[in-house]
Amino acid sequence: MVDLTDLLLEAERCDRSWSKDRLRSLLNDKEGITFDWDMECGERWATVFFDQKFIGYVSSVLPLAFCKTAFLKEIERTLEEKVLIIGEDDLDSKKWFIDPQKLAEHSKRLRWIVNEQVLELKQFSINDLWYATI
Repeated sequence: MVDLTDLLLEAERCDRSWSKDRLRSLLNDKEGITFDWDMECGERWATVFFDQKFIGYVSSVLPLAFCKTAFLKEIERTLEEKVLIIGEDDLDSKKWFIDPQKLAEHSKRLRWIVNEQVLELKQFSINDLWYATI
């Protein structure tokens, strides 16, 4: 099992000025990069593709990206900023967990992950996280 709590808190510390507009500007007009993200509807994740192949998700809430390991260089070139990028070969592997008490103690900004109660915090995959918190 992998604790995502500290990674979320680290991403939050990376760039407190992270915003939806900043993410959009990073993803626009990048050669080979396309994305699916309905920013106006409040989606929290952009789904990113390279040459029409799915490569990962980038959060609009904090500077955090989950990327298929084979595409790490492409996502690093695209984001160009201090974004915590987590390489993952199997986005369906239920090996992740979040400590709700620790998250609540250390971050007011991220409490929604716990408060919305849409994710099984004891064991989930990155795809589960994306789907539950989109």
